[in-house]
Amino acid sequence: MEIREVTTRHDRRAFLDLPSRVYAELPLWVAPLRRDERFVLDPHHPFYRHSTAAFFVAEDHDEIVGRIAVLDHRRWNEHRGTRDAIFTLFESIDDETTATTLFETVAAWGQGRGLTDVVGPIGMLPSDGHGILVEGFEIPPVLGVGYHPSYYDRLIKAAGFVKATDYLSGRLAVDHDVPAEIFTAADTAAEQNGYTVITLGSRRELRRWVPRIGALYNGTFESNWEHVPVDDAEIRAMADQFLPIADPRLISFITHGDDIVGYLLVLPDISAALRRARGRLTPGALMRILRAVRTTREVLLLGFGITPPHRGAGANLVMYATLARTAGEHRFRSAEVVQVEEGNTAMMRNMGALGVPWTKRHRIYRRSP
Repeated sequence: MEIREVTTRHDRRAFLDLPSRVYAELPLWVAPLRRDERFVLDPHHPFYRHSTAAFFVAEDHDEIVGRIAVLDHRRWNEHRGTRDAIFTLFESIDDETTATTLFETVAAWGQGRGLTDVVGPIGMLPSDGHGILVEGFEIPPVLGVGYHPSYYDRLIKAAGFVKATDYLSGRLAVDHDVPAEIFTAADTAAEQNGYTVITLGSRRELRRWVPRIGALYNGTFESNWEHVPVDDAEIRAMADQFLPIADPRLISFITHGDDIVGYLLVLPDISAALRRARGRLTPGALMRILRAVRTTREVLLLGFGITPPHRGAGANLVMYATLARTAGEHRFRSAEVVQVEEGNTAMMRNMGALGVPWTKRHRIYRRSP
């Protein structure tokens, strides 16, 4: 077996082409858009303004059988005081030797840069999704959340990794009986504490709010397990991914006086249209995706944040009630709550109060020397 760092056009194509073979027998898999996959290899990606990465492919008897990327994510390590090498974009045939060899390559690359532990999978941007799917293989994936062969967990553990944490997702039906107490408590909190919910009228207006959303992200998620501070360029890159499919009516902000103290990012779920696109943004695929934005009956709860001074003051209840009411007022029949970290006790408690049934589990792994 040969492990090669991706430096040539041939290896770059091999790196990008491998998933289509690994997932050939998994009909629920949604191929990521090719342009998004290419972007992580692009030196203009904002990640490379502060950190470095390397990409590797495994070849056995002239056949590409695995791939992996490793990040020297300086902001991750500076934020935590750690020396982690982060792996991402791992794909492999069902072979322990292939997977272990790839992970040893990642570890050696990290050690050469003074990094000790190996952690992942974690992407370059917060919007890249986290973890390997370990539960919920029978449920179709949604936008931005990975779907993987069931044997990946076994391969990663065989390479010496243990669980670091899990992320849970679940789908809440709009006709689910949200307790009336939630709405009553939310309305009382809004009135007594001076909270107002506002929505935007257009994508253009939403784009003008992008810098504010970035500032809110850095101020509201700093205690989350996966949090890494993001800069303006990274916020713009994430906005470019999601704004084309955003419905401004579904994105809400909480204000307190002149201050924005919280936000709720809800997107139409277009995963069915993306599955048909097979990673290619052809004119026909683009038309189907834009049609899905208008016609899908499922939405994704992609982001939710309340600034620390307003937690526990009812602002979270206002947001939950807004989510339930928004979904009910429009055409939507379900809302997918996407990737809540199991150690986020406040969010887990609040989602439990709403009755969210957890149906998918994604795992982050760690390997220490």
